[in-house]
Amino acid sequence: MKKLLFVLILIVLWVVKQASATHIVGGELVYRYLGGSQYSVTLIVYRDCLSGVSDFDNPAPVGAFNSAGTLVQNIGFVLDSVVTLQSTINSSCVTAPTNVCTTAGYYTEIMTLPPIVGGYTLTYQRCCRNAVVQNIPFPVGATYTATIPGIESNPTNSSPVWNQLPPLYVCVNLPFQFDHSALDFDGDSLVYSLCTPYDGSSATVTQPPNPAAAPPYTAIPWIAPYSLSDMIGGPVPFTINSQNGQINAVPGAQGTFLVGLCVKEYRNGVFLGEIRRGIQLSVVNCQVPIAMPDDLNEVSPNSFTNCTEYVEFSASNSAGFNILWDFGDPTTTSDQSTLQSPTWTYPGPGVYDLTLIVFNPTNPNDPLCTDTVVQQITVQDTVIPDAGPDVATCPGISVQIGTPAVQGWTYQWTPATGLSNPNIAQPTASITQQITYTLTATDAVGCSGIDAVTVSLLSNAAANAGPDVQICPGEATHLQATGGDTYSWLPITGLS
Repeated sequence: MKKLLFVLILIVLWVVKQASATHIVGGELVYRYLGGSQYSVTLIVYRDCLSGVSDFDNPAPVGAFNSAGTLVQNIGFVLDSVVTLQSTINSSCVTAPTNVCTTAGYYTEIMTLPPIVGGYTLTYQRCCRNAVVQNIPFPVGATYTATIPGIESNPTNSSPVWNQLPPLYVCVNLPFQFDHSALDFDGDSLVYSLCTPYDGSSATVTQPPNPAAAPPYTAIPWIAPYSLSDMIGGPVPFTINSQNGQINAVPGAQGTFLVGLCVKEYRNGVFLGEIRRGIQLSVVNCQVPIAMPDDLNEVSPNSFTNCTEYVEFSASNSAGFNILWDFGDPTTTSDQSTLQSPTWTYPGPGVYDLTLIVFNPTNPNDPLCTDTVVQQITVQDTVIPDAGPDVATCPGISVQIGTPAVQGWTYQWTPATGLSNPNIAQPTASITQQITYTLTATDAVGCSGIDAVTVSLLSNAAANAGPDVQICPGEATHLQATGGDTYSWLPITGLS
């Protein structure tokens, strides 16, 4: 039991040490042919310089293996220099994060490698990668390689050399572009690709393997949902242009991710070799002081359909940034405004291209300092319905209200009391008391207008034909009616 407890304590202490120690975050091997059988080989190792202060390996063992996997040379590379890398994003609109720090250790030695069939694989291995990396398991190590072509291909070759250091960080939800091209001293053709980094030394080994393990090497497994085709996630996956090495991505979440990049060189169509670079990318909130298109307040109205030529607009503005509106009015060149909430009167109904630009006046050409939204806005004529003239009717007699329908309009009468159908242009009304009906008409794009009509109720006339009378045959009498304005007698037989 005591032995088991001791082992558990050792495991816990190792995990704590790994969590707090500086870890390897990337590396690469390149070489330059010097003539004869000599090569100047450079090893660059990138390490996290925030969580701990462990030293770079000194010396760092680099092995040369033949095509059969046999170690033919092993040299301890002496550390030449250590450089703290600076931010690679140069923008007046980006606040650099303070939680990203990387140092690079540079090693260069001369290796004598006579031409042989199958060439050589140069290898450096180390454990361990950073525990905070989200797209690979922990713990895993790192293996960095470069290949020297065999005598059957071409014995005199220098590897490509990356033109730029890898970026320290990228910004979440912002387009990330990076020139990851390489220079080839021999003028060979280069083909770029994403590649899965190699695993390396066991986590139980505190020092780099000396010598390194022989090839072939095992690729690091990706943690779902990440993969070779989607290394860091986000709306635009991490990609590299095979011809020029241009990297593009839009990372969608903050975190730390490992990516692998390879470049193969060809001479006259013949494959010569490959160099690999592993990079740990920190995706951080760059605190860009400007709204991106997804965050930008939409212009008003939100539907971008206005029911009159007079339109009101509004947008939020970041402190220190300017706003420029272009209302898209083709009848004038003065259809612009720098106000936060401007108005504009269009010449008539139609579809107009509305443009809103938010920019940094001190650096308007920086893409991270400018945000543009282009939206079509439909301007409609005002909907003016006609409910018809006020009318009066007698009890029990229906009357029609409204006017003929306009094609494409919908109608709604309120209240619906006494109406034959409240959803048509000309319903009939049967009332028992005076009512004012309100008509709302809506066109096909949602613009509405209202009108009203009053239907009055007339009183029944109190008709009086006078008293009954008796007359003799051949005599005439005078009938006198009262109680009305006009009169009609039935039957008309015998009436004057």
